[in-house]
Amino acid sequence: MKFYTVLANFDMASSSEREVKTFLKQENANKFAEEKWKEFLDCIPRGGALDEEFSDYKEQDELLYFYGTSEDGENFATISVFEDTFADEEQEKKENDFVYLCNECDELYEDETEVCDRCPSESIRVVSRGDMGMF
Repeated sequence: MKFYTVLANFDMASSSEREVKTFLKQENANKFAEEKWKEFLDCIPRGGALDEEFSDYKEQDELLYFYGTSEDGENFATISVFEDTFADEEQEKKENDFVYLCNECDELYEDETEVCDRCPSESIRVVSRGDMGMF
């Protein structure tokens, strides 16, 4: 399952703030990132004046990235959106995948079957790959 995380890091002259939010929809993550960027611009002196040489805005694969330095060089913000999956998702998926085992001869089948090809048994059990040590 994909999700989108926004990391907004403000290092202001008067304080520092970090905010992390996770979203299921990319457009919601980008919208939140844009709101945080506007919040940064509203907080810096001279009506949100940026040092253009040390500020950056990128959109790559529809994921937003902002880096800004105020014109006076005392306030900084990094706001990024990135796509991710849960670290344990692939392992969990593998552990919950199943194989089919004949109860008579222990023949293993990757695809669901009702009758063993090796022996005429119709006694087939479903076994987790994780329980079989198959990762």
